[in-house]
Amino acid sequence: MDISEDDFRKSDDELLLKLANELVAAGKLRFSRPVPDEGKRERAARWLDGLLSELKLSICAEPRVVGYLQDPGIQNKVEIAAVVMDCLVAAGVGVPLGTLSVLVVKGRLQELCR
Repeated sequence: MDISEDDFRKSDDELLLKLANELVAAGKLRFSRPVPDEGKRERAARWLDGLLSELKLSICAEPRVVGYLQDPGIQNKVEIAAVVMDCLVAAGVGVPLGTLSVLVVKGRLQELCR
């Protein structure tokens, strides 16, 4: 997935639902029965939080991420999402990474790298 400014205009709910569907397609999430969208978003958020706790050091120690966190004007969100995507690729996450990268940069990067 190419990342664009339009991706950052989507709500977290939209992005989490898309992530949930991508995780199901990749075999990372399974539901034994039909689950409402809210349940899918909650499961995707928990999965994401678990992944980020494992990858915190590799993302937060990346020099371009450090620079962005110190001065967000250095790079735009699309560029830093591509950097995060590179970190996720290196970690071998095994799911589509565009939505995941946007979610990290959009609302979790500051908290993750404190």
